[in-house]
Amino acid sequence: MGKLGVGKLAIKCAAILCILAGLATLWLPIPTGLILLALGLALLLMVSRQVAGWLARLRRRYPDLDRWLQRAERYLPARLRRALARTKAQTKPGAKTWPVLRKITARR
Repeated sequence: MGKLGVGKLAIKCAAILCILAGLATLWLPIPTGLILLALGLALLLMVSRQVAGWLARLRRRYPDLDRWLQRAERYLPARLRRALARTKAQTKPGAKTWPVLRKITARR
């Protein structure tokens, strides 16, 4: 395993730890669980083609999620912004929407 492989393995381990810690703390009154889950998924997105493909399918299927992620991209570090840009999808008219994201996007 080369230098690059060890780095990817370390990132995947950190991502899994963040996801597990996020699941463990999800029900606490402080939103630490959501932050850790998002961080873990973001780390996985940077090193895993499967996670990137999964997110691309979700973005195609749910245009509200796609718009929300496009809005969030400008606040992200460059490396994560590039990883998210790879998952951008051309959404079809009449695609399903998530009610929760519809409420979030309607507030702005």
